[in-house]
Amino acid sequence: MAANFLQRSRHDSVFYFRRRVPADLFCVIGKRQIYKSLDTCIRREAIIRARVLATQTDRIFASLRTMPKTIPFRLDYTLELRFDQNGLPQAVTIDAEPGEHEAAQKALETAVAGLAALRQPDRGRTPPMPRLNALTLADGIEEYFKKADVKPATRASYRTKLAYLVEQVGGGTPLFDIDQFRFVKLAETIIADNTRHDKTKGDYITIIGGFLNWHRIRNGLPQLTAATLKPKRATPSALDRAAFTLDQLRTIFRHAARFRADEPHKYWATVATAFLGCRIEELAQVNLGSDLKHDLEAGVWYLDFLETPDADGVVRKSLKRHSSWRHAPIHSALVQHGFVEYLTKQRDAGYGRPFENGWNPHIGNARDGGIKWSHKITKWGGGILQELRDAGSLPEGTQTYFHSMRHTFANTLAAAGVTEEYRSALQGQAFGGMNSQTYAKLRHDHKVLSKALEPALAAYAALLA
Repeated sequence: MAANFLQRSRHDSVFYFRRRVPADLFCVIGKRQIYKSLDTCIRREAIIRARVLATQTDRIFASLRTMPKTIPFRLDYTLELRFDQNGLPQAVTIDAEPGEHEAAQKALETAVAGLAALRQPDRGRTPPMPRLNALTLADGIEEYFKKADVKPATRASYRTKLAYLVEQVGGGTPLFDIDQFRFVKLAETIIADNTRHDKTKGDYITIIGGFLNWHRIRNGLPQLTAATLKPKRATPSALDRAAFTLDQLRTIFRHAARFRADEPHKYWATVATAFLGCRIEELAQVNLGSDLKHDLEAGVWYLDFLETPDADGVVRKSLKRHSSWRHAPIHSALVQHGFVEYLTKQRDAGYGRPFENGWNPHIGNARDGGIKWSHKITKWGGGILQELRDAGSLPEGTQTYFHSMRHTFANTLAAAGVTEEYRSALQGQAFGGMNSQTYAKLRHDHKVLSKALEPALAAYAALLA
């Protein structure tokens, strides 16, 4: 790590880069360590600069090891190397002892010839890539969206962050001029903006860093560091989004019940999301023709949360992670109160999604594509939550209408003694190592998950009575 190469001066507190030369290169470099001032007293900046030097010295060592082995260097020669921006040796100077100048000069000529050979691509190899400064930031963004594996549903969010990058540095800026130092300055500008939440600031830094590194990896450049630039958390992540209490959930259910007769989609979007502990988008995008299933032997209804295409071959679903692919058992209380009946009626009426009759999906623009089934549902839920708060039925807080139900679901299961592995499987979250994620099929075993879910949500079932 770059920090391993740092040394701080006792006199002026300036950081220095200090790295030992590999033993097999002592005779070539003529010194046992590389020592260079980093011109800063700030540790974070020193680590960034040291990381660049560490990468360059790695390349230097690799380059020297590929030089012809016949170069007659001697331990008593003083060898000075100068390197270009790619870390390759650019020039060599040798100071020889008196009487050995001719031999030293010959060694110098051989070394320079060897270095020149390193710069020439071998015949038959892939030709060298275009000059790094040929690509502008604006062109890099367009190339990124054409080639990178970014889901259509997230493209709009990514474009917002990258538009901010263009606003800060200019679309005509050579893409690879944005190095670690400039990235640090950009991150500091983002953090200093008090109009954004810390989590949002972290998202900006992560997405912009990911975009820059996508290009740098493909051009053989060292990656930029983003993780240490994001704002540090002031509070535990558990406090970001508060859960509803059971009494508050009862209030929400009772309010939603007024929609059950004339606008049943609003009732079931509320109640079913709470019982399933899922993201509202996961439920809203369910394909009623293929994802609603019934295990007659086990007596369990369940939903398949997965990204399979519709009957026409087009994929119109998107899950956050691979761990989100799962069987979601439907609690018997939902079945008894008519949720499955509601879904089958929607299917028989020709609707493909559970709430399509009440809310049209949000279709992405032609450039990014994608479809968001819960976009309008989420906005509706936010309005209902504010309505309940304005009426004094619910207190002000950090809750959101749908996502806080996931927190309540997790808390309720934990209080009932359901293990984290089962809770993670039910909510589509990663758990454990390879055994849990690859070999154990718990998240696809609706029968086992249903046995854990049924007693744990007894308090939920009581709210519907």
